Formats: sequence, C-alpha cells, structure tokens
Amino acid sequence: MTETPPGVSDNQQGKSMNTFTAVGIAEGFVEADSEEQVIQAWQYLIDTGLAWQLQGWFGRTAAHLISEGICTDNTRAVQAAIQSAYEE
Repeated sequence: MTETPPGVSDNQQGKSMNTFTAVGIAEGFVEADSEEQVIQAWQYLIDTGLAWQLQGWFGRTAAHLISEGICTDNTRAVQAAIQSAYEE
C-alpha cells in the first residue's frame, strides 16, 4: 500500500478536489478524468482565491473562464454580500 503525500487527498479521481489536484490539473501534471473535472479544478482555484494569488497565468486564465461564463466568481459575490451587510 502506498502512502498519500501530505496535503493530497486519498482520491484524485474527481470525487474530492484539493489544492494539489486543482493546481496539478490546471498545470497539466495531474491528468483530469473529464472536461468537467478541469472546470471543477478551475472553479476550486477561483473559490479559494488561489487563482489570484498564484503566478499571473492562473489569474488571467481564471478571468477568461469567468468572462466566458464557464466559471463563476463567487469570491466577489461573497465580498459584496459581506460589505452590504456592514452598510446596513
């Protein structure tokens, strides 16, 4: 039985997305099972804010996927909701 490296889920087949898997799929060193899993990986990077913290290519690709309607920018929606809650 092989050990799972720290920070990596036991399941890399799309049932559980984590930072290692999402970055790996985006960069191509982890093979995605489907196009849906690629989108899931990018959505994970956007939702966690990592897309904006990693090298510029991640942010530019995430922005393109959002502008095409493939992914959504939930982080901005959450920030707007929090801000409006404090204004009331």
